Order: sequence, then C-alpha cells, then structure tokens
Amino acid sequence: MPGLEIGATIPSVPGTQLDAHLGDLSRVSRAIAEGTLRITFVGDSILEGKSHITYQDSPAGVWMRLLQEQNPTLNLVFSNFSILGQGLYQLRHPGFVGGHFNVPGVSFAQRESCQAERRWPGGTVIGKSWWDHVKDSNPDLLIFGFGMNHVVMGDWAYSPTTVTNAVFYREMNERLALWPNPPSVAAIPSMLPTHRTDIDGGIWPRFRMMVQQEADTVRGICRELNWTCIDVNRWWSIAADARDPVLMHHDHHLQLMDYAENWTMVSGGWTVTGRNSIRGSGILRSMEMCSDLYQRFHFAAPNIADCNPGMFWRDRGDLVQGQPNRYSMNLVRASDGAVQLLVIWQNQTLATVNLGAAKRHYVLEVLVEGARHRAYVDNVLVADLSHMGNMGEGYNGVFLSRGRCRLFNSAVSQGRPAVVGEVEYSDDDLLGIDDWLKNAKSLGGGLRNHPSRLGVQVAFLPAFVPLARAINHLATFGSGAVTRTLHDNTSDFWTGLSNCSLVIDEQVQHPAFPLVFGTALLLTTSASTTVRLAAAREVPVYLSWNASRKELAMSLTLGAGTWVITATAQLNRAGDEGPSSGYHGQTLTVTAVRG
Repeated sequence: MPGLEIGATIPSVPGTQLDAHLGDLSRVSRAIAEGTLRITFVGDSILEGKSHITYQDSPAGVWMRLLQEQNPTLNLVFSNFSILGQGLYQLRHPGFVGGHFNVPGVSFAQRESCQAERRWPGGTVIGKSWWDHVKDSNPDLLIFGFGMNHVVMGDWAYSPTTVTNAVFYREMNERLALWPNPPSVAAIPSMLPTHRTDIDGGIWPRFRMMVQQEADTVRGICRELNWTCIDVNRWWSIAADARDPVLMHHDHHLQLMDYAENWTMVSGGWTVTGRNSIRGSGILRSMEMCSDLYQRFHFAAPNIADCNPGMFWRDRGDLVQGQPNRYSMNLVRASDGAVQLLVIWQNQTLATVNLGAAKRHYVLEVLVEGARHRAYVDNVLVADLSHMGNMGEGYNGVFLSRGRCRLFNSAVSQGRPAVVGEVEYSDDDLLGIDDWLKNAKSLGGGLRNHPSRLGVQVAFLPAFVPLARAINHLATFGSGAVTRTLHDNTSDFWTGLSNCSLVIDEQVQHPAFPLVFGTALLLTTSASTTVRLAAAREVPVYLSWNASRKELAMSLTLGAGTWVITATAQLNRAGDEGPSSGYHGQTLTVTAVRG
C-alpha cells in the first residue's frame, strides 16, 4: 500500500493533525498473510534501549508491546541489532565486525538478551559485519533509528553531513533491493537533545539545531525512497517547543510592496519604479529566514541573459569554498548563444536546463518543501530535485550579476514551522535529571540526549501509532494476494510423463493430460479451490505424476481464515528438431487471496 496516509491527533492540541507517511508495506502485507511478521530494529543507544531506561520502557520495548497487544493472533518475531554510540557509517562499513571486545569504529561485542527483549539473538558472530547480522535476521520490516551520532560538531550550517547521510541511506536502499527478500523499511527522524546552556560548555543548543537538520533529512529520505516515516522528531518538537517542523505557517509578500521594510540590499542599487516593479542590479535578500518557500520574479531586460538574473534560498550567510552557502537558480548564456537555467547548491551544479534562444522576458519560480526543490520557467516545471544540502532555515532573495533589469509581478511566500499551542513539557520532563544510577524510582532519561519514560510516551509512542494501525488493519482484515512462482528448465523433468494432476493442500484437482504434437509436448492447466484454516500453517501445492511423483512442489504459509488458492502450471518441451529443439520450460504459479 505505497503512499498510504493515516492521521493521528495530538490529544492536547485538538484538531492538529500529524499525517504520517506510510511507505511501501508490500513485504509486511505478504508476511502478515503468511502468519509471521519479522521486525528488526537497528540504530543507536536510543533504540538499543539500555541507556538511562529499562528496555520495557524504551522506544523499542514500548513498540513491541503495542504490536503484541494489538495483534494477539499474529506471530511476531522481533530482533534488535542496535549499538550504543554508532551510526550509519559503521552500519554500512564491511570492516565494522563482531569481535571479542567493543572497539569504536572497529569491532563490537554484543551478548544475546532474554527472549522477552530479543536484543542480538544469537549474540555477536566473530568477524561478521554489523550489516550482515541485520541481513541474516531476514526482516519483513526493517526500522532504522539513527540521528545524533551522525552529527559532527562544527559550524551550525553543517550541510555536508546531511548530504553524506542522505547518500548513505540511498546506498543502503540499493543494497536492500539485492537481498533475497527485500524488506519494507521505516526510518525515525530523531528526537532532540536538551536546550540547556549550563552544561558541557553550552554546546547543546547548537547541537540541537544540527540534529533538527538531520531529522529533516531523514523525513525527506522517507518521501524520496517511499519508506515509512516514524516521525518522533515532529512529536518531540511539539511537546518540547510547541513548534511543528512539518506544518508550516506562511507569510506572503506580493509585488515587493514591502521593500525595503522586509528586504535588505546586500549589494548594488535598487529603485522602486512603480507599485509593482523595481529596477536595479545586485542582491536583494529577505531580512528573515524561512524553511519552505514559494518565490516568483518576472525579469525584463533588453539582453536578459547578459544580466544573469536569478534567485536564491536557504542562504546560511557564509561561504563554502568561496561560494555562497545556499541554493540558487539563474539564467546564463551558453557558448552557442542560447539560454540555460542552472540550479546550484554551494559550488555544485544540480541541474542544467536548456531554454533555447534568448528572450526579453522570463518568469522564474521556485517551490521548496522540505527536501524537494521545484524550479519553473515561464510556468513550466523544468527541474524537480530531492536534495538534503541545506535543510532547515535560511535567507531567500533575488540577484542580478551585472547590467540593469526590471523586476515585477513578484510573489514570495515564506514558510516557517507553525506554533502549536504552548510548551507543555520541560527538558526535565522529557529527558530526565540523570538520576538513573542513584534513584531506584527514577523516571529515566539522561539529562542530555536520552528520553525519559515520559519522553517515550509523548513522542515515540504516538509517532509509531500510524504504522501500528496499518499492521493491525492488515492482520485483522487481510491483505491482497500472496503469490509464489517456481521454474524448472531441466530435460529430465519429462521422464515417465503420464497421468498428470494438480494438487492443492493434498486434494487432487481435475487431472490434466499433455498434448502431443510430434515430438513436442505442451501442457497448460489451472485449478482453484477454497481452503479454510483454523490456524496458520503451510499449504502444499505441486504437480503429481502417476499419483506418486511430485514436481514443482512449493508451500505457502497462510494465516488463519478462508483462502481462495489458484494454481496455474505451464509445461513446454520444444522437441528434438527445429530452431527451438531442446528447449524445456516449466512454471507453476500459485496465488492465495483471502476469501
């Protein structure tokens, strides 16, 4: 059910909808239909569930309990391969392997927990990579829970980290597609650390901003790769800051009528020439930052391409390798005299669009929503990009590199995280007071960046509800078809061929006989029957020769209930002569649909 949206309402803020993106759940759907759903967690210490909290009160523990209580007849198999202090780089690196000791970035040593927790089932295998431990759990649903360990302390506009982590997620998605049974995938935009400035040299507010940008990146990746988004970051932001990082409040500026109240002239000179127009050259920049943006400018000049007109957004106000740290799009003249549109991030060209011969007028528009950037020229979409360079807020504006140009018919809509009610929880509520080792009645939490029991309840639990609802719906009302196919291209398949029957759940369906054309054989047969299962079990399907020999045998593991099972067999032998001589191809396809 790709793209399904399920809403959950915040109890304390009536009417506020948190629409969670549910990605491709086809593997989950098939697994539930077969009666067993395997869920694997992989992440850092927060998902590991051993830091400043009991496992039962940790995010993974609470989610496990929720699914078990809601789906008592579904066989749920959990595995948790999370490791404290590690991130995406270590997960993807083949050199990060199981060892006798924990050596950061080199090896890990994890013991198997009790069956109730299902952490590291089987324990660490020496020499086996972290990724392969996860792979061999054969998950139907794989949940990534990373965030804070990705962040590199440095300049607040740490955009190279978000770009790198986006690349890592895309790479892992490609690797998952190569698994024998690729899982459905979910990822967690991270909770936020403390606001406090009186500990650790006051680093946490700046670190918090970086973690937010990383969370925005994960949210964008989920949309791009059609993964399910367990949006802990959104719930946490509302609880801790009364701020919604997804629901944007927009301020509109039309026709530059508020120039220069809300705009600043960075360079050049600009003159208001009428109610709807302004003339000049240089750079005009908004005075306030925004996250999302719609911006439109109509440019006019005798030689438009010679002016290099353009616009920019999410400008951090600094330089990267001598280039402005921002996104931009502008018109340039190519070597053949034609006009091109360039979309650029920092010093990297993200898109080049050929626009043909130069004109006197161009309308440029950009629509920015999260990680998605759409560029329009003369009302035509010319570039649609997913990019995680500068996530979060930045300045927007317009520029002309040289010459003079008139701007008119402009519109700017700046989107900023919406204010949602009032702040209801303090850092002490959500992150605890770091008394876990000293107070037997501690409510958990690590003061800095590990959630308390309350933090789990108000952010992690509701963020998981949309996915839990989808799983419960599939388990209660059934799913689509379960299909299996077997192929056989061996010549000895035909030895002793006679009295062929199609068998479903050990019940012989109508016999089918091969049609003989000289030395060639062709058989096509199909049968359908209804099977009622009191409990989940395997249902065998095969072809029977002479009531004793089985060919193309398979088993479907189906859950309790009524199933309509259809089997189709096609057998071919091309014969001993002709261009297709010697060809053999046998196929059995079985589909089970809940009745």
